[in-house]
Amino acid sequence: MYKRQDEGRRLDALQAGDLQVRAAFALSYRQLDPVARRVLRRSTPVSYTHLDVYKRQVLRRSTLAAGSDFSPRTAALLAGTTPRQAEHCVRELADRGLLQPDPVADRYRFHDLLRLFAAEQLSEDDPAEQARAREAAARWVLARAGAAALHFDPERSPAGDPEPDTAPRGAEEARAWLEAERAQWLDALHQALADGHHREVLDAAEAMHWFSDRVQHWEEWAEVFRCSVAAARALGSRRDEAVHLNYLAWSYNLCVHDSAAGLATAREALTVAREVGDLLQAGWAYGYGAGALHHLGRAEEAVQWLEKSAACHRENATPQARLAELATLNALGAHLRSMGRAEEALAVHRRSEELCEAGIPGRSAEVLSMFRASTRHHLGQDLGELGRWAEAEPLLRHALAVFEEAGMAAWSEPARLDLAITLRRLGREEEARTMLETARRGLVEQSHPRRAEADEELAGPAAPVTPAVPS
Repeated sequence: MYKRQDEGRRLDALQAGDLQVRAAFALSYRQLDPVARRVLRRSTPVSYTHLDVYKRQVLRRSTLAAGSDFSPRTAALLAGTTPRQAEHCVRELADRGLLQPDPVADRYRFHDLLRLFAAEQLSEDDPAEQARAREAAARWVLARAGAAALHFDPERSPAGDPEPDTAPRGAEEARAWLEAERAQWLDALHQALADGHHREVLDAAEAMHWFSDRVQHWEEWAEVFRCSVAAARALGSRRDEAVHLNYLAWSYNLCVHDSAAGLATAREALTVAREVGDLLQAGWAYGYGAGALHHLGRAEEAVQWLEKSAACHRENATPQARLAELATLNALGAHLRSMGRAEEALAVHRRSEELCEAGIPGRSAEVLSMFRASTRHHLGQDLGELGRWAEAEPLLRHALAVFEEAGMAAWSEPARLDLAITLRRLGREEEARTMLETARRGLVEQSHPRRAEADEELAGPAAPVTPAVPS
């Protein structure tokens, strides 16, 4: 991958008029039919944030294509042609050496200098027509992204795809599409916001809510929820603003690890939630604020905020508040454990367990299963802190199995690490080391803060077996 300054030099060289390069590109370009030319120039993924004003003017008509590659369906949307015709065009372009096909996926990328040449040819397009194509493509991509994300919402069915016959089928296909087209739908979100399609931005971000939990390591979530907050404000919807400010606080805390921004955003969410009398969002705001305070080293304040969060949820009789109370109690117990108060943490998590076992009317079995697994993960950590490793093991195994089955890597890898540490303390070194290595790989892939803990555990000698502590 080229450095940004290298790309700038290449653009300088192309603008200066390297005759051989330009002549070769221009000859190949003129030999294409009009549709293939349009596909080539409009599929150009240009990144110009690092360029000076003059270079931005040259590339100012950058299309929706974003990231390093694109699919034939994206090319069809941008060029305003049919998927079949776009497929034919990209294959022809690849055969002529103007695009590089991916060896595995049905995706294509540009050679570096040709990408810049193709972007310059956008001057052939009528600006108004190009703007219409860009807007239509953005709305299509955003609608598909929202529908795909709903595959991960246990309370809603996927709906709203702009082309149901070709939509991803099932969570596995949906995740593959969302990952492959991440740059496209994120760019589409920005485009929809700029074009004033605020409700579509909000709907897409809301649909992403459950999916975001599965890929917490994506820093782009802060960008997604900044867009949705802006859309809520443009619509004048204070309730939506509170909801999406909370999502944004979550992303600052867990995705980009910016605790100061997380705390400031949680405070904003709390202010708005109080104004509109939304107890649920006030409770969430206290909870996210507590997470930020904890990471800022303000442990006692974090506990106070979590207690206020739990109080908000207890006042609220809705099923959503019961789930929120569960999450809050789990967080409160985790904070107490981190402060060396493991017995208190265990008592709090036992309360969470009781709520899980009592059930919540109207909530799906899948949702309750995830909360029960999260609670058992916490209970296992509490018991480990108290040296009760044999009791901790089955709880951690249960949590890991549920998280893995649900594809929740952001939750499964920390649980795997805790189970590996438990096995080490029980003297099962070989099994523990294999599990530690697997956990470490997953945590590194996610840039998870606990990856350092995995490194330390792997680097250290085998832990002495800890005698079981009577319960």
